[in-house]
Amino acid sequence: MITYPVPKDARFTVKFNGETHRGREWSRDDGGPIPNPPAGLVILLESEEPRPSFDPLTQKLAASWVDDHANQSAVRTWTVVQLTPEEAAEAADTATRLQHLRDMGAAISTLESWATELEGITATTNAQALALINNLKGKQVIFFRRFAGLLRGLRIDQQ
Repeated sequence: MITYPVPKDARFTVKFNGETHRGREWSRDDGGPIPNPPAGLVILLESEEPRPSFDPLTQKLAASWVDDHANQSAVRTWTVVQLTPEEAAEAADTATRLQHLRDMGAAISTLESWATELEGITATTNAQALALINNLKGKQVIFFRRFAGLLRGLRIDQQ
């Protein structure tokens, strides 16, 4: 039910002459009632049900509105719907790409620690220099494999 003054952040469904407009702001700055509204004008205070939990790999949410003219309300409701096989395949692909990005994001701190470690290393003997080269080689192999994994996850070669 609409009460006055209408809150500034409230949104409304407006129905007039067979047209429906949702998400409208109140037309008066003071939040007061509309003087002399035209016949057939219907204004409904919008609210929204909480979104249900769902599995984005197999489901999606579908929104619908339930308009109650007697109580001057319009409620946005949510229904969990199964994805089509095509949508599920796309969702799985997106999830795989995101996981590759998360994996690469987790590698950032490792790379930063390696850079800090390298800044502090100096070799004074041939044995130390050889050990340093072998250490760097191992870290480069890990970096290259992770970077290749990122590119594979982003499907750069298929763009």
